[in-house]
Amino acid sequence: MKKRKALDAYNRGHFGDESEDFLASLFLMARHPNGGLRPDLISINGRYSPMLSIEAKSGRSQRCGYMKGNMVSYQLHYAVTSEDDYRKLFGVDFSRESLLPNDLGFYSNPKSVAYYYDLIARSSGPTTGELCTRWDRIRSTFGNQIIIPSEIAFDSFVAHIHLRNRKPTESIVEELKLIIQEDVLHGNSHAEERKSDLQSRQNIQSRDMFAIFHEEYKNLSLEKVLGDSNERVRIISDLYGWDRLDSLRRIEIPGPNGTRIYVLAELEHTTLFDVQLRKTVEERIPVVEEVALKRKEAIGSLKKVKLICSRGIFGDDKRESQYYLDTSKLSKKEINKLEKLLNWCAPNEEPLSSRLAALHSDVTSYHSDDPVQGEEESEVLEPTAAGKGDIPF
Repeated sequence: MKKRKALDAYNRGHFGDESEDFLASLFLMARHPNGGLRPDLISINGRYSPMLSIEAKSGRSQRCGYMKGNMVSYQLHYAVTSEDDYRKLFGVDFSRESLLPNDLGFYSNPKSVAYYYDLIARSSGPTTGELCTRWDRIRSTFGNQIIIPSEIAFDSFVAHIHLRNRKPTESIVEELKLIIQEDVLHGNSHAEERKSDLQSRQNIQSRDMFAIFHEEYKNLSLEKVLGDSNERVRIISDLYGWDRLDSLRRIEIPGPNGTRIYVLAELEHTTLFDVQLRKTVEERIPVVEEVALKRKEAIGSLKKVKLICSRGIFGDDKRESQYYLDTSKLSKKEINKLEKLLNWCAPNEEPLSSRLAALHSDVTSYHSDDPVQGEEESEVLEPTAAGKGDIPF
Protein backbone atom coordinates (compact mmCIF):
# COMPACT_ATOMS: atom_id res chain seq x y z
CA MET A 1 0.00 0.00 0.00
CA LYS A 2 2.80 2.41 0.90
CA LYS A 3 4.53 1.60 -2.37
CA ARG A 4 1.36 2.34 -4.32
CA LYS A 5 0.89 5.66 -2.53
CA ALA A 6 4.48 6.63 -3.21
CA LEU A 7 4.12 5.80 -6.90
CA ASP A 8 0.85 7.74 -7.11
CA ALA A 9 2.52 10.78 -5.54
CA TYR A 10 5.35 10.47 -8.08
CA ASN A 11 2.84 10.31 -10.92
CA ARG A 12 0.88 13.31 -9.62
CA GLY A 13 4.13 15.22 -9.90
CA HIS A 14 4.29 14.28 -13.57
CA PHE A 15 0.74 15.56 -14.08
CA GLY A 16 1.75 18.84 -12.43
CA ASP A 17 4.70 19.13 -14.80
CA GLU A 18 2.41 18.43 -17.74
CA SER A 19 -0.02 21.26 -16.94
CA GLU A 20 2.84 23.69 -16.26
CA ASP A 21 4.52 22.89 -19.58
CA PHE A 22 1.21 23.25 -21.43
CA LEU A 23 0.43 26.64 -19.88
CA ALA A 24 4.02 27.86 -20.25
CA SER A 25 3.81 27.24 -23.99
CA LEU A 26 0.29 28.64 -24.38
CA PHE A 27 1.02 31.81 -22.39
CA LEU A 28 4.71 32.17 -23.38
CA MET A 29 5.85 32.06 -19.77
CA ALA A 30 8.69 30.23 -18.02
CA ARG A 31 8.58 27.62 -15.30
CA HIS A 32 10.27 29.04 -12.21
CA PRO A 33 13.48 27.05 -11.59
CA ASN A 34 12.91 27.55 -7.86
CA GLY A 35 9.37 26.21 -8.13
CA GLY A 36 9.54 24.57 -4.72
CA LEU A 37 9.51 27.99 -3.05
CA ARG A 38 7.84 30.21 -5.63
CA PRO A 39 4.89 30.03 -8.06
CA ASP A 40 5.04 27.69 -11.06
CA LEU A 41 5.09 30.18 -13.94
CA ILE A 42 6.65 33.61 -14.41
CA SER A 43 6.55 36.15 -17.24
CA ILE A 44 9.78 37.36 -18.78
CA ASN A 45 11.04 39.83 -21.38
CA GLY A 46 8.32 42.36 -20.57
CA ARG A 47 5.65 40.40 -22.43
CA TYR A 48 3.12 41.17 -19.69
CA SER A 49 2.71 44.39 -17.76
CA PRO A 50 2.37 44.13 -14.82
CA MET A 51 4.43 40.97 -14.58
CA LEU A 52 2.31 37.85 -14.39
CA SER A 53 2.89 34.95 -12.01
CA ILE A 54 0.74 31.81 -12.09
CA GLU A 55 0.36 28.81 -9.81
CA ALA A 56 -1.09 25.96 -11.90
CA LYS A 57 -3.56 23.45 -10.47
CA SER A 58 -4.70 20.59 -12.69
CA GLY A 59 -7.17 17.79 -12.13
CA ARG A 60 -9.10 15.18 -14.03
CA SER A 61 -12.33 16.54 -15.49
CA GLN A 62 -15.28 15.17 -13.55
CA ARG A 63 -18.58 14.10 -15.04
CA CYS A 64 -20.02 17.52 -14.29
CA GLY A 65 -17.20 19.10 -16.32
CA TYR A 66 -15.40 20.62 -13.33
CA MET A 67 -12.09 19.65 -11.73
CA LYS A 68 -10.46 19.91 -8.35
CA GLY A 69 -6.83 20.63 -7.62
CA ASN A 70 -4.79 20.35 -4.46
CA MET A 71 -3.36 23.20 -2.39
CA VAL A 72 -0.86 22.97 0.45
CA SER A 73 -0.28 25.54 3.16
CA TYR A 74 3.33 26.29 2.23
CA GLN A 75 2.14 27.70 -1.12
CA LEU A 76 0.11 30.44 0.52
CA HIS A 77 3.10 32.74 0.97
CA TYR A 78 3.59 32.98 -2.81
CA ALA A 79 1.27 35.99 -2.93
CA VAL A 80 3.69 38.08 -0.85
CA THR A 81 5.83 39.43 -3.68
CA SER A 82 7.01 42.76 -2.24
CA GLU A 83 7.73 44.60 0.98
CA ASP A 84 4.45 46.46 0.50
CA ASP A 85 2.56 43.15 0.34
CA TYR A 86 4.20 42.11 3.61
CA ARG A 87 3.39 45.42 5.28
CA LYS A 88 -0.27 45.29 4.24
CA LEU A 89 -0.73 41.69 5.36
CA PHE A 90 1.03 41.87 8.73
CA GLY A 91 0.93 45.59 9.60
CA VAL A 92 4.70 45.77 10.17
CA ASP A 93 7.77 46.43 8.05
CA PHE A 94 9.65 43.50 6.65
CA SER A 95 12.70 42.36 8.60
CA ARG A 96 15.67 42.41 6.23
CA GLU A 97 17.59 40.04 8.46
CA SER A 98 15.65 37.11 7.01
CA LEU A 99 15.26 36.21 3.36
CA LEU A 100 13.72 33.38 1.44
CA PRO A 101 16.52 31.10 0.22
CA ASN A 102 17.99 32.24 -3.11
CA ASP A 103 15.38 34.95 -3.61
CA LEU A 104 17.40 38.12 -2.94
CA GLY A 105 15.52 40.18 -5.51
CA PHE A 106 12.20 39.24 -3.93
CA TYR A 107 12.16 42.15 -1.51
CA SER A 108 14.01 44.90 -3.31
CA ASN A 109 12.15 45.04 -6.61
CA PRO A 110 9.37 47.65 -6.50
CA LYS A 111 7.56 46.47 -9.61
CA SER A 112 4.10 45.03 -9.18
CA VAL A 113 3.28 41.40 -9.83
CA ALA A 114 -0.14 40.02 -10.71
CA TYR A 115 -0.31 36.65 -8.95
CA TYR A 116 -3.09 34.28 -10.05
CA TYR A 117 -4.08 30.62 -9.87
CA ASP A 118 -4.97 28.68 -13.02
CA LEU A 119 -7.36 25.75 -12.51
CA ILE A 120 -7.18 23.58 -15.63
CA ALA A 121 -9.00 20.33 -16.35
CA ARG A 122 -7.34 17.29 -17.92
CA SER A 123 -10.07 16.17 -20.29
CA SER A 124 -8.47 12.82 -21.15
CA GLY A 125 -5.37 10.77 -20.59
CA PRO A 126 -4.00 8.27 -18.06
CA THR A 127 -4.88 8.21 -14.39
CA THR A 128 -2.16 8.18 -11.74
CA GLY A 129 -2.38 4.40 -11.63
CA GLU A 130 -1.98 4.12 -15.42
CA LEU A 131 0.98 6.48 -15.75
CA CYS A 132 3.91 4.10 -16.18
CA THR A 133 6.49 6.41 -17.78
CA ARG A 134 7.02 10.16 -17.94
CA TRP A 135 6.28 9.95 -21.67
CA ASP A 136 2.75 8.72 -20.95
CA ARG A 137 2.02 12.38 -20.30
CA ILE A 138 1.63 12.87 -24.07
CA ARG A 139 -1.67 10.99 -23.79
CA SER A 140 -3.08 13.86 -21.73
CA THR A 141 -5.30 16.53 -23.24
CA PHE A 142 -6.63 19.65 -21.58
CA GLY A 143 -10.07 21.20 -21.43
CA ASN A 144 -11.34 24.50 -20.09
CA GLN A 145 -9.49 26.51 -17.49
CA ILE A 146 -10.31 29.33 -15.11
CA ILE A 147 -7.82 31.89 -13.79
CA ILE A 148 -8.51 33.47 -10.39
CA PRO A 149 -6.79 35.99 -8.09
CA SER A 150 -4.53 34.42 -5.47
CA GLU A 151 -6.59 35.97 -2.69
CA ILE A 152 -9.64 34.00 -3.78
CA ALA A 153 -7.54 30.82 -3.73
CA PHE A 154 -6.55 31.68 -0.14
CA ASP A 155 -10.20 32.25 0.79
CA SER A 156 -11.09 28.89 -0.76
CA PHE A 157 -8.45 27.25 1.44
CA VAL A 158 -10.08 28.85 4.49
CA ALA A 159 -13.55 27.73 3.38
CA HIS A 160 -12.47 24.10 3.05
CA ILE A 161 -10.87 24.09 6.50
CA HIS A 162 -13.98 25.66 8.03
CA LEU A 163 -16.26 23.01 6.52
CA ARG A 164 -13.98 20.31 7.93
CA ASN A 165 -13.67 21.47 11.52
CA ARG A 166 -16.17 24.35 11.84
CA LYS A 167 -13.62 26.64 13.44
CA PRO A 168 -14.42 30.35 13.03
CA THR A 169 -13.06 31.63 9.73
CA GLU A 170 -11.39 34.55 11.54
CA SER A 171 -9.31 32.12 13.60
CA ILE A 172 -8.38 30.11 10.52
CA VAL A 173 -7.26 33.25 8.68
CA GLU A 174 -5.01 34.31 11.56
CA GLU A 175 -3.48 30.84 11.83
CA LEU A 176 -2.74 30.78 8.10
CA LYS A 177 -1.25 34.27 8.23
CA LEU A 178 1.21 33.05 10.85
CA ILE A 179 2.19 30.22 8.52
CA ILE A 180 2.65 32.69 5.65
CA GLN A 181 4.78 34.99 7.81
CA GLU A 182 6.93 32.09 8.98
CA ASP A 183 7.51 30.90 5.42
CA VAL A 184 8.31 34.39 4.10
CA LEU A 185 10.86 35.00 6.85
CA HIS A 186 12.46 31.57 7.02
CA GLY A 187 11.52 29.72 3.86
CA ASN A 188 9.47 26.56 4.08
CA SER A 189 11.48 25.42 7.09
CA HIS A 190 8.52 23.70 8.77
CA ALA A 191 6.80 22.38 5.64
CA GLU A 192 7.69 18.75 6.40
CA GLU A 193 6.35 19.01 9.95
CA ARG A 194 3.06 20.42 8.72
CA LYS A 195 2.43 17.45 6.44
CA SER A 196 1.26 15.50 9.48
CA ASP A 197 -1.55 18.05 9.88
CA LEU A 198 -4.48 17.02 7.71
CA GLN A 199 -5.56 20.65 7.46
CA SER A 200 -2.34 21.63 5.68
CA ARG A 201 -3.69 20.20 2.43
CA GLN A 202 -7.00 21.28 0.92
CA ASN A 203 -8.83 20.95 -2.38
CA ILE A 204 -9.57 23.87 -4.63
CA GLN A 205 -12.69 23.41 -6.76
CA SER A 206 -13.21 24.89 -10.20
CA ARG A 207 -16.96 24.43 -9.60
CA ASP A 208 -16.78 27.14 -6.94
CA MET A 209 -14.87 29.50 -9.21
CA PHE A 210 -17.27 29.07 -12.11
CA ALA A 211 -20.15 29.76 -9.70
CA ILE A 212 -18.42 33.06 -8.93
CA PHE A 213 -17.66 33.72 -12.61
CA HIS A 214 -21.31 33.23 -13.58
CA GLU A 215 -22.48 35.10 -10.45
CA GLU A 216 -24.50 32.10 -9.29
CA TYR A 217 -23.87 33.17 -5.69
CA LYS A 218 -26.58 35.79 -6.25
CA ASN A 219 -29.21 33.18 -7.11
CA LEU A 220 -30.63 31.64 -3.93
CA SER A 221 -32.68 29.14 -5.93
CA LEU A 222 -29.44 27.33 -6.84
CA GLU A 223 -28.53 26.63 -3.21
CA LYS A 224 -29.73 23.03 -3.25
CA VAL A 225 -28.20 22.38 -6.66
CA LEU A 226 -24.75 23.68 -5.69
CA GLY A 227 -24.65 21.88 -2.31
CA ASP A 228 -21.34 22.28 -0.46
CA SER A 229 -20.10 24.52 -3.26
CA ASN A 230 -22.74 27.08 -2.34
CA GLU A 231 -21.50 27.19 1.25
CA ARG A 232 -17.88 27.49 0.17
CA VAL A 233 -18.73 30.30 -2.23
CA ARG A 234 -20.63 32.10 0.53
CA ILE A 235 -17.55 31.92 2.79
CA ILE A 236 -15.30 33.09 -0.06
CA SER A 237 -17.71 35.95 -0.74
CA ASP A 238 -17.71 37.03 2.90
CA LEU A 239 -13.91 36.95 3.12
CA TYR A 240 -13.15 38.53 -0.25
CA GLY A 241 -16.06 40.94 -0.12
CA TRP A 242 -19.30 40.84 -2.09
CA ASP A 243 -18.64 44.23 -3.68
CA ARG A 244 -15.17 43.15 -4.74
CA LEU A 245 -16.56 39.95 -6.28
CA ASP A 246 -19.05 42.03 -8.25
CA SER A 247 -16.25 44.32 -9.47
CA LEU A 248 -14.13 41.50 -10.88
CA ARG A 249 -13.91 41.52 -14.66
CA ARG A 250 -15.34 38.38 -16.24
CA ILE A 251 -13.17 37.65 -19.30
CA GLU A 252 -13.55 34.76 -21.73
CA ILE A 253 -10.76 33.89 -24.18
CA PRO A 254 -10.93 31.23 -26.92
CA GLY A 255 -8.33 28.54 -26.28
CA PRO A 256 -6.81 25.74 -28.38
CA ASN A 257 -8.94 22.91 -29.75
CA GLY A 258 -12.25 24.60 -28.95
CA THR A 259 -11.51 25.11 -25.25
CA ARG A 260 -12.20 28.30 -23.30
CA ILE A 261 -10.08 30.28 -20.87
CA TYR A 262 -12.15 32.05 -18.22
CA VAL A 263 -10.60 34.81 -16.13
CA LEU A 264 -11.75 36.49 -12.94
CA ALA A 265 -9.53 39.56 -13.21
CA GLU A 266 -9.12 42.31 -10.68
CA LEU A 267 -9.98 45.69 -12.15
CA GLU A 268 -6.39 46.88 -12.47
CA HIS A 269 -5.49 43.72 -14.39
CA THR A 270 -8.19 44.02 -17.06
CA THR A 271 -5.77 44.98 -19.83
CA LEU A 272 -3.28 42.35 -18.72
CA PHE A 273 -5.76 39.56 -19.43
CA ASP A 274 -8.28 41.00 -21.89
CA VAL A 275 -5.63 42.47 -24.20
CA GLN A 276 -2.16 41.07 -23.49
CA LEU A 277 -2.95 37.46 -22.57
CA ARG A 278 -5.70 37.29 -25.20
CA LYS A 279 -3.22 38.37 -27.89
CA THR A 280 -0.59 35.85 -26.75
CA VAL A 281 -3.06 32.97 -26.69
CA GLU A 282 -4.30 33.92 -30.15
CA GLU A 283 -0.70 33.74 -31.42
CA ARG A 284 0.01 30.44 -29.72
CA ILE A 285 -3.14 28.48 -30.59
CA PRO A 286 -1.80 27.19 -33.96
CA VAL A 287 1.42 26.00 -32.27
CA VAL A 288 -0.33 24.25 -29.39
CA GLU A 289 -2.90 22.60 -31.68
CA GLU A 290 -0.14 21.30 -33.96
CA VAL A 291 1.75 19.87 -30.99
CA ALA A 292 -1.44 18.24 -29.70
CA LEU A 293 -1.85 16.51 -33.08
CA LYS A 294 1.78 15.28 -33.09
CA ARG A 295 1.42 14.00 -29.51
CA LYS A 296 -1.59 11.95 -30.58
CA GLU A 297 0.37 10.51 -33.51
CA ALA A 298 3.30 9.58 -31.24
CA ILE A 299 1.24 7.57 -28.74
CA GLY A 300 2.05 4.39 -30.66
CA SER A 301 5.72 4.74 -29.69
CA LEU A 302 4.78 4.22 -26.03
CA LYS A 303 3.99 0.57 -26.75
CA LYS A 304 7.74 0.02 -27.18
CA VAL A 305 8.52 1.21 -23.66
CA LYS A 306 8.27 -0.98 -20.58
CA LEU A 307 8.52 -0.14 -16.89
CA ILE A 308 10.63 -2.89 -15.37
CA CYS A 309 10.47 -3.74 -11.68
CA SER A 310 13.73 -5.11 -10.31
CA ARG A 311 13.53 -6.90 -6.96
CA GLY A 312 16.06 -6.30 -4.21
CA ILE A 313 19.03 -8.53 -3.46
CA PHE A 314 16.77 -10.91 -1.52
CA GLY A 315 14.42 -11.24 -4.47
CA ASP A 316 11.11 -11.14 -2.60
CA ASP A 317 11.59 -7.94 -0.59
CA LYS A 318 9.21 -5.46 -2.23
CA ARG A 319 10.64 -2.63 -0.17
CA GLU A 320 13.89 -2.99 -2.11
CA SER A 321 12.17 -2.89 -5.51
CA GLN A 322 13.63 -0.55 -8.11
CA TYR A 323 11.88 0.66 -11.25
CA TYR A 324 13.54 1.52 -14.53
CA LEU A 325 12.50 2.06 -18.14
CA ASP A 326 13.37 -0.39 -20.86
CA THR A 327 13.66 1.84 -23.95
CA SER A 328 15.77 -0.55 -26.01
CA LYS A 329 13.09 -0.83 -28.70
CA LEU A 330 12.94 2.95 -29.19
CA SER A 331 15.22 4.68 -31.65
CA LYS A 332 17.16 7.76 -30.59
CA LYS A 333 15.01 9.80 -32.95
CA GLU A 334 11.82 8.54 -31.29
CA ILE A 335 13.18 9.31 -27.83
CA ASN A 336 14.14 12.85 -28.85
CA LYS A 337 10.69 13.35 -30.35
CA LEU A 338 8.94 12.17 -27.18
CA GLU A 339 11.10 14.45 -25.05
CA LYS A 340 10.34 17.40 -27.30
CA LEU A 341 6.62 16.75 -27.23
CA LEU A 342 6.60 16.93 -23.42
CA ASN A 343 7.42 20.64 -23.66
CA TRP A 344 4.44 21.53 -25.89
CA CYS A 345 6.85 23.44 -28.17
CA ALA A 346 7.07 23.61 -31.95
CA PRO A 347 9.99 21.75 -33.57
CA ASN A 348 12.05 24.94 -33.92
CA GLU A 349 11.34 26.18 -30.39
CA GLU A 350 12.96 25.80 -27.02
CA PRO A 351 10.87 26.39 -23.88
CA LEU A 352 11.63 29.68 -22.15
CA SER A 353 12.11 27.65 -18.97
CA SER A 354 15.24 25.96 -20.32
CA ARG A 355 16.82 29.31 -21.10
CA LEU A 356 16.21 30.51 -17.57
CA ALA A 357 17.68 27.45 -15.91
CA ALA A 358 20.86 27.78 -17.97
CA LEU A 359 21.75 31.08 -16.35
CA HIS A 360 22.14 30.36 -12.64
CA SER A 361 20.41 28.22 -10.05
CA ASP A 362 19.29 30.83 -7.55
CA VAL A 363 17.28 32.90 -10.08
CA THR A 364 17.62 36.22 -8.36
CA SER A 365 16.82 38.39 -11.36
CA TYR A 366 16.51 38.74 -15.12
CA HIS A 367 15.69 41.50 -17.59
CA SER A 368 12.06 42.58 -17.63
CA ASP A 369 12.39 45.53 -19.96
CA ASP A 370 13.93 43.74 -22.94
CA PRO A 371 12.01 44.40 -26.15
CA VAL A 372 9.62 41.60 -27.05
CA GLN A 373 11.11 39.48 -29.82
CA GLY A 374 7.79 38.05 -31.01
CA GLU A 375 8.06 34.61 -32.54
CA GLU A 376 11.85 35.04 -32.83
CA GLU A 377 12.50 35.23 -29.09
CA SER A 378 15.89 33.55 -29.32
CA GLU A 379 18.06 36.22 -27.75
CA VAL A 380 19.85 34.93 -24.66
CA LEU A 381 18.62 36.42 -21.41
CA GLU A 382 21.37 37.99 -19.36
CA PRO A 383 21.19 38.22 -15.55
CA THR A 384 21.20 41.71 -14.10
CA ALA A 385 22.28 43.02 -10.71
CA ALA A 386 20.37 41.45 -7.83
CA GLY A 387 17.08 43.16 -7.19
CA LYS A 388 16.83 44.86 -10.59
CA GLY A 389 15.51 42.06 -12.71
CA ASP A 390 12.04 40.92 -13.61
CA ILE A 391 11.67 38.15 -10.99
CA PRO A 392 11.06 39.91 -7.67
CA PHE A 393 9.96 36.70 -6.05
